[in-house]
Amino acid sequence: DVEGWYPMLQEITFPTHFLPVTPTQARAIVAFYGARYNSRADEFMLEHSASLLELRESVHAVLRSDEFADMGAFVRLSSRSPKDGMPFDVGDVRRAYTQALDVISAEDATLLGAPAESSQPNLKMRALSRASASYWRVRTGDDVMSMLLSSERVFVDMNEAVVCLEAGGFKWNEQLSLRRWQADLQDEYEFRCFVKDGTLRAVSQYNHYCVFPSLSADPQSLHDRIVAFCRDQVCSRLAGVECYDDGYIADLALLPDGTCVLVELNPFLRSTGACLFDWKRDAMLLSGKSAATQVEPGELGCLDHGWPPLRLRVEPLPQLDELVEMALAEAQQEGERMYSCVLEELEQGARLRESQASKPNRCTCLLYTSPSPRDS
Repeated sequence: DVEGWYPMLQEITFPTHFLPVTPTQARAIVAFYGARYNSRADEFMLEHSASLLELRESVHAVLRSDEFADMGAFVRLSSRSPKDGMPFDVGDVRRAYTQALDVISAEDATLLGAPAESSQPNLKMRALSRASASYWRVRTGDDVMSMLLSSERVFVDMNEAVVCLEAGGFKWNEQLSLRRWQADLQDEYEFRCFVKDGTLRAVSQYNHYCVFPSLSADPQSLHDRIVAFCRDQVCSRLAGVECYDDGYIADLALLPDGTCVLVELNPFLRSTGACLFDWKRDAMLLSGKSAATQVEPGELGCLDHGWPPLRLRVEPLPQLDELVEMALAEAQQEGERMYSCVLEELEQGARLRESQASKPNRCTCLLYTSPSPRDS
């Protein structure tokens, strides 16, 4: 959880504000998602709506503070971020995608000396990835709520937390983390570092779908900077901390000015994505039991550089076109109903049910008021 590692690593990561999420608010998030996506509208109550509006106002107040007013923030829960959620203004998705396509084409023309074809699947996926990152920026309470309430990841995590709480023996500590937005951070310069028993074992590009020409320009220099930062700034700070002795996964980013920052820390578990590595195929390497990589050069469309290996994609994944179109179509469909409109509909349904429940049952009344044979 962010609140667990942030105090030890705050000097090398982004300024972060923590906002508690109450059990009542968590239940409201679960109820909204269930009503919207799982046909459980009858379980959504007016108190759920009140809790969601309360959370929205609390978040909005933080985002209007001096700490976030100029740049906005990236929002996440204690465990995961709502990267699978939809922005409040879904028009941003298609617009941001088109803009990213133009910008990346121009960047490639400068780097490679020739313009790239905008129809290339790899270019489209790179544009989608950059556009997605841009709409993760939140500036208002509505921005945050739209992402949270449309995210399956948030639903699963909040539901699990509520179930554990109600089962007993669980200390509630769910929080929203609002992390100051870094406008110059690009997803192609994010990397996932696997640390086991205090030693950096391997590094992968974070966005494992795409080929990034800029990463192949000087991979050895890239490798050396990432490895040095992870060892000197991350591993050194966590050395001797019991809960991290066994292992962890650090996500790092290189910024245009040459500095390196920690994005987040993840558990060393199979539930954490291995990016270009594979938890089964590369188990010996990632666990530190073998110094040999498990793939030949060029196998799986990847190449390893240096030691510990930095793995980069050199061949694009197949069927990227289909993935891009599917993602854009889903965003368009989601955008037809903003979360606020859905919330209003659910409120109306809850009021109607409460109104019907408060009315006397006409059949029951007639039963009790009908004259008995003796009265007649």
